[in-house]
Formats: sequence, structure tokens, C-alpha cells
Amino acid sequence: MFTMLANIQHWLTDTDYHHPLKYTMQSLRWLYNNNQFPILNYLSDRNDHDIVQIELILIYLKNQINDFKRIFQNLPTNLSSPILDRKLKDAQEHYRYLLKTRNDGRERLRRALVNIRRRRLSPRKISIIISDQCYSYLHKTEIENDNRQKSIRLVYADFTYCKQKLEDFSIVKLPLQKRSESAHDQIEESVLRIRRPPRRRPSSLVTEMNVLLVGETGVGKSTFINAFANYLKFNTLQQAEHGEVVVLIPVSFVITVGDKFEQFMVKFGDVDSNENYEHQSVTQQCKSYLFDLNDRLRLRLIDTPGIGDKRGIIQDREHIDHILTYINNLSHLNAICLLFQPNISRLNVFFRLCVNQLLTYITPAGYDNIIFCFTNARSTFFAPGNTGQLLQQMLNDKHLNDIRFQQENTFCFDNEAFRYLIARKCNINFDDYQTRVCIYSWTTSVTESIRLLNFIQTRQPYDLEQQSLVRKAALEILMLARPLMETLRLIIYNWKLSEYKLIAHRIELNSMPVKIEMCTHCAQTNIAEMGPFWLTHYQPVCLTINTVQHCHCPSDRKHFLIESIIQHEYVTGPAGLITERWEKAFYNFLFKCDRLLHFLQQQQRSFIQNDPFQPILERFLEEEEQISHIRNIDSNGNRGIHKILHSLRQMRQKNSQKLFDSNERLSLSQVYKIIDQLSSIPTVRKQINSIKKSRQLKMKAEYQQI
Repeated sequence: MFTMLANIQHWLTDTDYHHPLKYTMQSLRWLYNNNQFPILNYLSDRNDHDIVQIELILIYLKNQINDFKRIFQNLPTNLSSPILDRKLKDAQEHYRYLLKTRNDGRERLRRALVNIRRRRLSPRKISIIISDQCYSYLHKTEIENDNRQKSIRLVYADFTYCKQKLEDFSIVKLPLQKRSESAHDQIEESVLRIRRPPRRRPSSLVTEMNVLLVGETGVGKSTFINAFANYLKFNTLQQAEHGEVVVLIPVSFVITVGDKFEQFMVKFGDVDSNENYEHQSVTQQCKSYLFDLNDRLRLRLIDTPGIGDKRGIIQDREHIDHILTYINNLSHLNAICLLFQPNISRLNVFFRLCVNQLLTYITPAGYDNIIFCFTNARSTFFAPGNTGQLLQQMLNDKHLNDIRFQQENTFCFDNEAFRYLIARKCNINFDDYQTRVCIYSWTTSVTESIRLLNFIQTRQPYDLEQQSLVRKAALEILMLARPLMETLRLIIYNWKLSEYKLIAHRIELNSMPVKIEMCTHCAQTNIAEMGPFWLTHYQPVCLTINTVQHCHCPSDRKHFLIESIIQHEYVTGPAGLITERWEKAFYNFLFKCDRLLHFLQQQQRSFIQNDPFQPILERFLEEEEQISHIRNIDSNGNRGIHKILHSLRQMRQKNSQKLFDSNERLSLSQVYKIIDQLSSIPTVRKQINSIKKSRQLKMKAEYQQI
């Protein structure tokens, strides 16, 4: 033995110094040639394969379980959200079950291997054990599939004590290996892209996304807009508490906290006359909120009056008309967002008044732009809740079944997280549980906000200018109502000048835009002399004293909105027509206007409930009567004007009967042809241009840019 140990070094360095022994194993039965020894059993290649299979599986499981173990060791012990905390405990319980199953399977394989060696079991027993259903989760393919499932990955990063701001961070993908871009990466990149401070460029290079928000009164549209602005600004509730909160619309609500149910009135933001109404839709007029998401993308959220106003169905119809008139001034819509609360008992009223009316303005090509948003969805675990079932039932109707209601175009938010933030800004304290819940709700709402923006960007903008629809034609006629009636009255003035032999003069009409909302009830007027006539003019300058005066005007048919300031001039120069021609022009013009009214009355859905021309004509007649009672002026010239205006109702009744008897049914193309003919008249065109300019000015004045 000593000699052998002494020569080990030589054996290691010189392979020729020592040659390994070569031997052959034989059985005792062969060696002693004695049958009393058992026959030797040889394991086949198949047996070797099974043994190798056991080794590979056990090594693989060991590595995978060690990976899972390291993941759990790196996670925090307590998560901020009780829901996440519950899911973490479920995952830990699942991990313990995985360990137990692995140990049980390993022990069965050990026993089976011993029995195979002893020829008590067939080698196929190994494959039977491995394929046992109770160990299916341990199969290599199943574990690899779980690892590829992005939904079960949990990424936790805590920047609470970091001095740098989150917007100062950037995500860098190191080119160490190729990998597919995950949904989480897309969300993070979208957040960074939106957080980037915008660099101002010419407006022509900015893409504008127009999103219309529509919902029932009290659904929380205004709160949603406030919350959405802060979701885009702050990634976490903690950041929002330490930052400057964005309050676009004044906030006022009562909140109850503590074991003693203490109530606090929370108010935040400046009072807005557009939002200060009791027992009515909070928002009274459409208003745009513009968000510069980055240097190339701008989002416009359009807040609208709520449907289901307590003032009744007539007020709801006026709100729908106002909404459609407002968006008629836009070139396109990227999305129509229908807002709901997740647990309501019925949808019939809202859908009948709102969705059906919207569909008269939108062709099926725009149905892909309809999305569904749910406010206060924390109570339903950020799902549509009972409302989702009602929506599915309603959308099964024949005229609605082309509208998709799927997870892809459905988004759930929690307005309560924003209310919590406002309450904290007002120094109201909450317990730890409420705080954790709101932190989770805020984070979830931020994720939904980014998903919403990404989805809207995938929609093809719906072109509002190129669509020829009955509802759009009705809105065009409504806008033409005053320009047509003012032109009709101008024809009467010049007709009477011809009758009075004042053919060397004529009366002209000029139109100017108006920057504020006003109607014939709240406008100040003055009486101006125009040749032999006295005319009522509305004063635009005095109205700037109180720009919200129109908000308090009664809603009745005695007053109409003034969207352009009309001024008349008595100028030298013949009008160019003799009396008979003026009279013929008057009757032809009036008949074309009544044809448009006849078209509106023939529609199955009565878009415009009342005659849009009659209130204006009645106002003209009222002005003439007021002038006739003014002392110290010669109003004899106005008597002829008054006489014709007074007879207009009877003339129009005859026109209506004539159209009814002829059973005239104008096609949409014929209606637009009449609209184009009337709009091409210079005095009508002037007023249309002023009205469009007025609407643009008022929309711009109501913009709130963030």
C-alpha cells in the first residue's frame, strides 16, 4: 500500500506508467458452475433510458422550484393593496402545494426504481408515475407555459425613498437577447411617452384625438375628467398627495370617515357657472378639455350635459340637440365614450334617448369608435358588474347588435380614489385599510387610462364632415333657421321699398360673430331708423358685462339663441327688382323653407320637435308691435312689414297643406340640394359664416388646456 501511494504522482503525470486493470464481471453461477446460484439478470437499454429520464426530471424540478423560491424571497412581506396581499398569500399556498407534490412524486420514483432493480416492477412503471394526472403540473411543458404567461408575473418596484422623480427615469432594453415586447413594457413606455414634457410645435403637426363623453345625469362625467387628468399626471397616489392636484371642474361632496361616522363637506376648486345647478344635470353646456400628451398628440375630452335631467324629457332632447350641434363643429371623432356606473338596475331610458339619437348621427362605420367606461368600478372588482349584463341584453337588439361590447373596448375606473385625494388635500384622515385600497384603485385606474389612450389611437377617426345623414341634415336646417328668416325679412323690406317708390335705395344686411352665449331674452336692444323703417338691433357690446347671463334665461319657445349680430344699412343704389319680382321672390323663398320643414316632419324619428322657423317669425312680429307703441317716432313704414309678418302663419299653413296633398317625399340628396341653393344666397352665406365663427370662438373660449 505504501508503494502504491508513493507512485500516485507518477500515475497522474505519465499515463504509460500505470495501465488500468481490465476485468470482466461474471456471475457466481458461471464461476462455480453451480445451479444453486441465481441466474444473472441484465438491464436493457430501455431500463437505462428510464433511469436517465428520472434524473433529468428531478434535476429540472429542483432548478425550477429554486427559481420560485428566490422570487418569493425577493417579494415584500406586506403589499400596499389588500387584494394584492391576498393574491400573494394564494401564490405562497400554491408554492407549498407544489413542494409537497414534488416530494411525493420523488419518493414514489425512488421506491419504483428499487423495485425495478429487484425485478419486481416493469420499467414502464416510471413512465406511468410521471404521466400520473396528479403530477401534471410538474410536467416540464406546463411549467414552461406558466413562465411564459405574462399575467402571472409580478413586478414590484418601490421608489418611495428615491430622490429622483419618476419622469426622470427611462426604460432601456439592453440588447443582450431578443425577446418579445410584453404588455407591461408597452404600458411603461406609454406612460413615459405621455409624461414627457411637450415641446411646442406648429399646430398643423399635432394630431388631435376628439373623445365625446356621454352618460346619465350623476354618472360622474365631471369627476371622471378630474380624475383622468390626475391619472395622467401622477403614476401613484403617493405622488399625487405630494404634488399639485389638477382640478378642472369644481369638486363638492360629503364624505363619512371614522368609527363614529363623522361627515365632512369637501369643496375644492373655483366655482363654475357651467357646473353650479341644483337638481339638474351638473354640466349645462358642452365644454372641451385639451391634454397635450406629448409633442405630437393632443387629447380633447368633451364634457356634455347629463341625460336624464330632472327637468324632464324635453330638457333631455335639448341636451341631445346641443351635444350634436357642438360636435357638428368638429372635423372628426376618435371615440364616443358611454359612461356607466357598474351596478344599475336599468338602461332603457338612457339608451332610448342617448344611444338611439347618437346613432342617427353616426353611420355603422363609426360603431368601432364606441367605447364603454365604468366609473366607481372598485365595488365590482373593476368589472362592468350588473350593468354589463344589461348592456349585453340591450345590444342584442337588431339596430344595436353591430356595436361591440368586449373587454378590448371596455375600461373600468375608480372615481373614489380621486375623491380620497381631494379629501386628503382638505386634511381629512383615513385608516390604513382605506388608504391601501385607494392606493391600489389609483394604480389600477392609471393602468386603465393608459390602455384607454392606446386603444383610442388604434381607432380610425370618424369623419364628421363627409357623412350625409338625415340627422346631420336636420342640424344644418336648424342652423339655417335664423339666417333664412332674416333673409326673408330683408326681402320684405326691399319689397316694400319698391312699393313705396324708393327704388334709388335698398336695405343691406351685415352679420358679425358673437363671442358669448345670448338669446333674445337676455340681449339688450336698440331701435335704429333705416329709411322709412324702424328696426330692432341687438347690442353685442353691452352683453360683455355679464357673460353668464344667458344661463339664467328661461327655456321656452319665445326666445331663440343669437349666434350672430345682425346689422342693417340703408344705402344708395337700386335693389335691382321691381315690385312684382320681389313678391315672387318672397313666395318662392318661403316655400323652399317650408319644404325643409316638411322634410323634418316626415321623419320617423322627430329630430326637431317644433318648427324652428316659427319662433323667429313670432319674434319679428313682436318687435314690430313694440315699435308701433313707441311714441315720437314715425312708424307708418313698418305697418306694411307688420301686415305681411302677421299673415305669414296663414301662408305657411297653405304651403304645408299643399305639400301634404302632393305627398312630397324629398330624398336626402334633394334636401341637401335645397340647403345648398339657399346657403349660396349672399345674405344667408354671410350669416352662416358668422354663426360658424361664433361657435368656434365660443368653443375656444371654453377650452381648458392642460
